[in-house]
Amino acid sequence: AEPAHELAAAGLEHARWQVRLAAIEALVILGDRSALARLAIATGLPRLRLARAAAEGLRRLTGEEFGTNPEAWMGLVARLPGDWRPLLHPEAVRSRPRNDLRYAPNFYGLDLGSNRVVFVCDSSGSMEGAKIENLVAELGRTIGDLDSEGAFNIVFFADRARSLWRSIRRVDARNRRRAGEWAARRRAEGGTNLWAGLEEALDDLEADTLVVLTDGQPTAGELTAPGAILAELARRNRSLRLRINTIELGATGSSFMQRLARDNGGRHVRIP
Repeated sequence: AEPAHELAAAGLEHARWQVRLAAIEALVILGDRSALARLAIATGLPRLRLARAAAEGLRRLTGEEFGTNPEAWMGLVARLPGDWRPLLHPEAVRSRPRNDLRYAPNFYGLDLGSNRVVFVCDSSGSMEGAKIENLVAELGRTIGDLDSEGAFNIVFFADRARSLWRSIRRVDARNRRRAGEWAARRRAEGGTNLWAGLEEALDDLEADTLVVLTDGQPTAGELTAPGAILAELARRNRSLRLRINTIELGATGSSFMQRLARDNGGRHVRIP
């Protein structure tokens, strides 16, 4: 198993976050004491999605819950008995309440689970009025809660997509202010070119999580059929490994938006 450990350790130092995530997943599969020690250190990584992946792996292997707290996990590893063996996803662990010690903000009640996020938001004509006003306010609140090690971007889509920046930028007072001012100038008009919004976000190689918000079905752009969007997204996201969460506003529930989240490792939320 030593070569596997060496490969995983090297993967944790790789420039691409997707490779670091794969290394964490490999260490969880290895599951021995040496792997636990490396996973414990990984719970302190600046990229929250990776830190949480390491913490969840440790939780499944040990049955303990210390969230993204490397010191607590290292203490546990040091105390394990010589005959310790990893658990195999027991029901008691899966059902235990989560207690992540590193805060992640929420967006419309959805736990982002990441600090490298692109918000992909509907600004079509049906969002006019309270919906877009509440959206701008919620964006401001959520971005204000992102930690200083994080980064974000905003993409609005209507007939076409418009991005705040070409790629995610760090969280600081200046960028929070620019984002708030830019979002406040958006107007609800035009059709729902959801695919254009997704395409814009897929070009950002530093983001690891998307949140897609809409109040309706795709009506404009190159791809409008839900099946076509899901198929093309599956092809492009195979290597990108973006987690995609979806939020529906005032809708009766869309199997398309539910699948968009489920097929890409995310969660779906409906706001009546």
